[in-house]
Amino acid sequence: MLVDTGAGRTLISSDVFHRVRGRVALRGSAVRLVLADGSPLPVVGEARLRIRLASKNFPIDAVVVDRLHYSVLLGIDFLTLHGFVVDLKRNVLSCEGVHAQVPLVLREGDQPNCVEECVYIAEDRNIAPRSTAAVSCSIKRTFSGDAIFESSHHCERQGGYAARSLATVLNGRFRTFILNPTQQEFCVKKGALLGKLTGIETEGTLLFCVKKGALLGKLTGIETEDACSAALATWRRNQMSHSSLKPALMKLAREAAGASLDERQISMLFGVLWNYRNVFAVGKRDLGRTKVLRHKITLTEGARPVRQPLRRLCPKDRKEVSALLRNLIDDKLIEPSESPWRQELCQFARRTGRFAYVWTTEN
Repeated sequence: MLVDTGAGRTLISSDVFHRVRGRVALRGSAVRLVLADGSPLPVVGEARLRIRLASKNFPIDAVVVDRLHYSVLLGIDFLTLHGFVVDLKRNVLSCEGVHAQVPLVLREGDQPNCVEECVYIAEDRNIAPRSTAAVSCSIKRTFSGDAIFESSHHCERQGGYAARSLATVLNGRFRTFILNPTQQEFCVKKGALLGKLTGIETEGTLLFCVKKGALLGKLTGIETEDACSAALATWRRNQMSHSSLKPALMKLAREAAGASLDERQISMLFGVLWNYRNVFAVGKRDLGRTKVLRHKITLTEGARPVRQPLRRLCPKDRKEVSALLRNLIDDKLIEPSESPWRQELCQFARRTGRFAYVWTTEN
């Protein structure tokens, strides 16, 4: 959640709203929004919500929008309506009328963003031959949250390997595994550059405290009555998925190890896979952690879209393509686009008699 005194209206992401709306009605809206670069921000509608801060409820008419980077953006309308004041000196959002004080988290230091941070070794560590070790790492910011760690290959040049992985960072520190495949002891030095870290926004806020059945109706400060049952159903579904995932990950660890690792090392490898099990899909409709990754395409200066000829499909094939597109949209892998860079879905026949569907990569 972001407090933005420069925003005239309070905004909520459409994804978050549909997850927690319960019986809240979505009505039409005449509001039109544009981003700083002038591009439009799609408005879905308006809804009457209760924002819960400091154990108190504050009603507000919020605008539901697509493509919002944050779950909720509290605008000046919310602050003015309920008498909130941003106190930067004490780093709190205060409201004298109800004696509520909400701690602020400054975006500069504590919120995940797509800016890459250099990762440094936080301790001297000796790694035995043909083994792995968990090494403490740090960044220069006091960031806390989930992030993607990628090695800068400085370690590889000396004989150690650090894999690309998801890391949970607490106050700018986290632990990652370094593999020493050589026959000699490998030493990592404190302060050495190991790689880079890119912050991500997680989707799992809904399930905090789900096991005890408490706080299930709250998501990023928004309260709803029907979110409890949805959260509990999601948790049970995840539990069933994890029970089938465990043997699959053990099999993967054994196949990857081959004859080069002993049972203790295989167990350690399985532990790493299990700690980051959310990376793996456990069903046809499970997309793993793809929702939290950001994808960026850099275009060559002066590049122009490649025009593709339209191909007519028979009614049977059109029905199959439409079903595929609906599934991709429901899974939020794609979205409708009017961009000149958009890609058409192409159909290719396989020898099995079925079809494969791909997007061309000419652009």
